[in-house]
Amino acid sequence: QYINEDGELAQAYETQKTINKQLELELQDEKAKYMAYEKELKLDNERLQEENEKLQRILSANLLDIKPRTAVTLLPGLPAYIIFMCIRYTDYVNDEEKVKTLLSAFTNTLKKVIKKRVGDFETTVLWLANILRLIHTMKQYSGDKTFQIKNTSKQNEQSLRNFDLSEYRQVYTDNAVWIYH
Repeated sequence: QYINEDGELAQAYETQKTINKQLELELQDEKAKYMAYEKELKLDNERLQEENEKLQRILSANLLDIKPRTAVTLLPGLPAYIIFMCIRYTDYVNDEEKVKTLLSAFTNTLKKVIKKRVGDFETTVLWLANILRLIHTMKQYSGDKTFQIKNTSKQNEQSLRNFDLSEYRQVYTDNAVWIYH
């Protein structure tokens, strides 16, 4: 009595089973894609954490542990120029996360060095001079016309293209004031 002479109800039931099976397969496929995506995100997160730690070690071991007596034998402002070249590279590859990580790592490590060597006049002067050089260089190559007036055309061609670092310039200006006091 539920099936008419053409078997439409049975046919509808079989069609519904096929559709349910297809939906179940699609759901499993989406679940697998999601799990793969989640795994990829976790790997990216771990990679970024490792890279951050690596940058902090490099900054700490090679750059921020430089002794004032050694620094006077080098190009004035060399640590600032090295940091800026790292910024320029991250601008070139257009990796905003990396530039944020780099600048944050530099800020945090610089604060640790100054706190660790509080009262060491030579270290204070070294890092005050370098942070001011970094601020000036960030302004010079910011792409802002007011800071490019005295640049050569070659220097203007080398301006940062992808990032506005004005917030970091302000952070570093605040750090310079903090170092001075």
